[in-house]
Parts: sequence; structure tokens; C-alpha cells
Amino acid sequence: THPLPFPTPPPPEVPVRLTNGTSECSGRVELLHLGSWRPLCREFWDRRGADVVCRQTGCGRGRSTTAGSAVPVLGPFWVVLMNCTGEHKEIRLQGGGSRCIGRVELYSRDAWGTVCDDSWGLGAAAVVCRQLGCGHALRATNGSRHGRGRGPIYLDEVRCRGDEAYLWKCPSQPWAQHDCGHKEDAGVECSGKVALLFLCS
Repeated sequence: THPLPFPTPPPPEVPVRLTNGTSECSGRVELLHLGSWRPLCREFWDRRGADVVCRQTGCGRGRSTTAGSAVPVLGPFWVVLMNCTGEHKEIRLQGGGSRCIGRVELYSRDAWGTVCDDSWGLGAAAVVCRQLGCGHALRATNGSRHGRGRGPIYLDEVRCRGDEAYLWKCPSQPWAQHDCGHKEDAGVECSGKVALLFLCS
């Protein structure tokens, strides 16, 4: 896989991820380019780029950046390996009367905040329900159906496929960048229990 020679931090509209690290906030930097994930070339990379990547992945600020293993087919190219501060995140549902129904709230930087309902759908609801151990998604709600939250709005334009491990790993606007108010807080309604599939032979 050919690394991408980005001399400046990737623009916010380019999807970015960290892979093969010890946590969700460390690893090799990869960008989605022409439909495939490509490692980022180490040349010209700096702390500013690390901060941008960590912010776009909801992982705080850059903590360290190192050169990874060379890519043999291209000769002396090195890819970017990095660690972010890895801010602790949690997720919960509020205002719905049970643990598995309500307004989606995320915890980051010592504060609970909400998610905007722009582009909110069943894919995102499926991720939330699975992350909370609440079975499958019955519906994704919008328009602050479960009451208006308070504090920051952390995610906007969330577009999940439904198989992501964490809500904040879904494609979205950069962390805490939005054009929403709390009247647009997103919510979910989950089945409330993990569905078991029994197969008979």
C-alpha cells in the first residue's frame, strides 16, 4: 500500500483513522483516499498534524509522533505512528425513563454533552444500542424527543454504517464542531436486551 505524502495536516473533510495501536487513540495514521485506507507518509509531518488527527478522531491532542516501519515496495518511506492524549469517553441515555431509551449523551473533558440529529439514523442508533449492551435499535429519534440536553454538543452529521465499535468512530463533523442547538438533540430507543440467535441443525 503506497503511503500518502501529506506535507500539511489532512483537511477536515478527509476521513482519518488510527489503526493497529494499543488503544483507539493510538496507532498508524491512515486516510481514506479514492475508496481505500492509505497510510500517511512520515515526511514533513509535525505536532500540528498530530493535533489535527487526534481532534478529528475525538482523541484529544497529540502526545507523540514516531516513524513506523518502512514500506518495502517503495524504498525508504516511513509511515506515521502516533499517540493521542486519549481522553476518556463514555456514553449514556437520558430522559427516556430507562437505561436503553433516551437522549444520547457523551462524556468528554469532564463534561456530559449531546449529539446533533443532523443525518442521525438507524445505523447510529444500532451502534449506540450495541455499545450500551441494550440489544438492537428500534428507532433513532430526533428533535429532542427525549428532552433537551445541556452543555456542549460533541457530534454532528453522524453517519454510521452500524458496525462501528464506538459512536465517535462513525464518520461525522470534527469533534465538537456543529451548527446545532439542543432542540436538535438525538436519541435512540433500543430493544432493552441482547437478542440471542439460536440455530438448529
